[in-house]
Amino acid sequence: MHTKLRVCNAWRMVRRVRRIVASSLIGLVAVAPVVGAEGVGENDRAGATVGAEPTRRACPEWTVSFSTERTTNPLNEVSGIVGSRLAANHWWVHNDSGDTARVFLIDNSLAITTELTLRGVFALDFEDIAADADGTIWVADIGDNLRLRPSVQLYGFGEQLTSGVVDVRTVEITFPDGPHDIETLLIDPRTGDGFLVDKRIREGRVAVFRIPSRTLANGGAVTVIQVASLDVSSGGDIGPTGGDISPDGSMIVIKTLTTAYVWQRGRRQTVTDAFVASPAARCQITNPGYTEAIGFDREGRRLVSLAEGLDKQLRTFTKDP
Repeated sequence: MHTKLRVCNAWRMVRRVRRIVASSLIGLVAVAPVVGAEGVGENDRAGATVGAEPTRRACPEWTVSFSTERTTNPLNEVSGIVGSRLAANHWWVHNDSGDTARVFLIDNSLAITTELTLRGVFALDFEDIAADADGTIWVADIGDNLRLRPSVQLYGFGEQLTSGVVDVRTVEITFPDGPHDIETLLIDPRTGDGFLVDKRIREGRVAVFRIPSRTLANGGAVTVIQVASLDVSSGGDIGPTGGDISPDGSMIVIKTLTTAYVWQRGRRQTVTDAFVASPAARCQITNPGYTEAIGFDREGRRLVSLAEGLDKQLRTFTKDP
């Protein structure tokens, strides 16, 4: 009897060890990076390094293309970009500090089709732009290189395709530990929450702060709280300069000047859940150009990226089916 028990217990231990080993091997599966976008042609792929995602999905492949046209004035320092929800193949962009409080709607040829001025707004340092599920476009006046601003602002306006002046909803943001240098705004289409990602890297990581959905819905002032920190140590010395969440909420992109990270998010995952799963859930697009702004189109299949300055091409990363 005792011999049988010892055999059964030993067999259970063997099966348990097998499960642990198998699970560990799955978590180590990776695909090596390939050539980055800086030197690729129209039909080449952006590099992707892959970690095992909790749902066992592989990281997407992105086919890279470049606009034949290049930026001209007044698009001289584009710092944020996001796909229009009203017009296919159109993108809302804005310049960095030094411009007035205006945004531009551009097409794939970088031609400006709409220019909007934000009523009553003084633009200090516009850094990113995002769209929420209701079609509100949010401009983030959040730049603070010297970390001196007591508060930063978001300005939301209803999307329209005719040029003019638009009213805005204002959110004033403070941080619990003083000013932060931030250039990335994300808005979750599933919950309505907003997220700000710090640009300053500390020990290889950057902080993520959450803006409650009710604040974005109603406007007003809020002190945000930190909900995550991200490992961006492979993305160069300068931290995130832009980001976006796909319209269906299934992908999150955050970009440094040299590297774009894409998190594939499960149906029941929060944004914070997806970040906490890093690096297992994270894909990496290596060398997608020395660009600052990045955003999804309204279908969520394409990412576009644009650099500051004149004579810059629009880079389009299309996710293979």
